[in-house]
Amino acid sequence: MQSEKEMRRFFLRNRILLGAVWVVLLLLWLFTGSSVFLSICLAVPVLSAGTAALQLLARRKLCVQVHLPDGTAQKKQRIDAALCAHNGTFVPVLRCFFVVECRNAYTHEKKILVRSASLAPHETVQIPLHTAAEHCGYLLLTVRQVKFADIFGVAAVTKKETGSAAGMPVFPDIYLVKLALKPYAVGGSAQEETTLAEKGDDMSQTFQLRAYEPGDSLRQIHWKLSEKYGTLITREGSAQERDTLLVYWDPSGSVQEPALADAVAQAVASVCCALQDSGVRFRFCADPTDADALREEATAEDIHFRILEAIRRDAPASPLPQTVGRGRVLYFSMHQPEPNDQAVCIHCDASAGELQILPDHPLQELEL
Repeated sequence: MQSEKEMRRFFLRNRILLGAVWVVLLLLWLFTGSSVFLSICLAVPVLSAGTAALQLLARRKLCVQVHLPDGTAQKKQRIDAALCAHNGTFVPVLRCFFVVECRNAYTHEKKILVRSASLAPHETVQIPLHTAAEHCGYLLLTVRQVKFADIFGVAAVTKKETGSAAGMPVFPDIYLVKLALKPYAVGGSAQEETTLAEKGDDMSQTFQLRAYEPGDSLRQIHWKLSEKYGTLITREGSAQERDTLLVYWDPSGSVQEPALADAVAQAVASVCCALQDSGVRFRFCADPTDADALREEATAEDIHFRILEAIRRDAPASPLPQTVGRGRVLYFSMHQPEPNDQAVCIHCDASAGELQILPDHPLQELEL
C-alpha cells in the first residue's frame, strides 16, 4: 500500500463487504427464524468493537522509529529507508497503517507514503520504505499517524503525531561551468589589507586593549601602558582582510518554484567547484549573520557544510549584507536584486535583465 487513497479504499471496501454480509444474514434470520443467523448478526459488531478496544491498548505501547542510511543522497536516486515498529503489549496488532510524510525542507515539496504491517505481542518488525527526492534539499521523513484496524478492517483507531522522524540531505548536482575571470574580479588575491573593525592575529595593528588574563602571550602585553597604570595591559591584534571574491547565496524563496530553487542550488555548487578547480581564492556565504564565512576564505569542506546547512533549513530572505569586504561579489538569489556595483547578480527572475538560471538552461559559462 503506497498512498492514503489506497488506505481509505481498504477501509471503505471492507465496510461495504461486511455491511452486505450482515444484511444477508439479517434477511436469512427474518425468513428462516434460525437463531444461528441472529447470533452471527449480533457477534459481528461485538467482535468489531472488542478488537477495536484491544487496539486502543496496543496503541499506547507501539513504538515507531524511522531509519535512513548515513551520508547524502542524489536527486531522483532511490533512498532505502525503513520503519522499525515494536509492539510492547501482549495484545496482537491485527493490522496497522503507518502514514509517513516525506518533506523537502528546502523546496517544501511533500508527499505521503503509507505502509502496513501486523505485529504479534512483543514483536519488532522492520518495514521497508523506499522514496526519492525530485530536487535537492533536506529530505525529512516523519510518521504523522498510525491507524489500527479491527478484526474486520472496518473500524480504525488512530495514533497521531508519533514524533518519529529522520532526515537526509540531497546534495545539488554539479555540472561543468566554464569561467572567464578578469584580473579585477578577484582583485589581486595575493594582497592583504588590515582592518581595524575585527579581531585577528595581526599584532602590528591594535584591535582593542584589555586587562591581562592568564595564558596571554608576552608579546601581547602593552608595556608602556602597563607601566603607566601599574597593571598588565594586553593588546589584541586586528584581522587581515583579504581582497577576494565573495560567492553569496540567498537560499530563500524556494517554496515558490522548487525547480528554479534546485537550479540555483546546482549553479552555486557548480560555480564553487569551478572556482576551486581554477585555483581562485574566494569566500562563500549563505547566511548574512555568519561573520566568519564573510571574512575567511572557503575550503571544500566549508562549502559542502554551508550548502547542506542552507538547504536543510526554512531560510528567511537574506539579501546581500551591506558590508561584504573587498573584491567582487557573485550574488545568487531567487529575488529581484538591489543595485550593487560590487555584485554580479545571478538569479531566476525572468522580469529582470541580469544573468538568469532556468531548470532547462543551466549556468554553463560565467564571465567576471
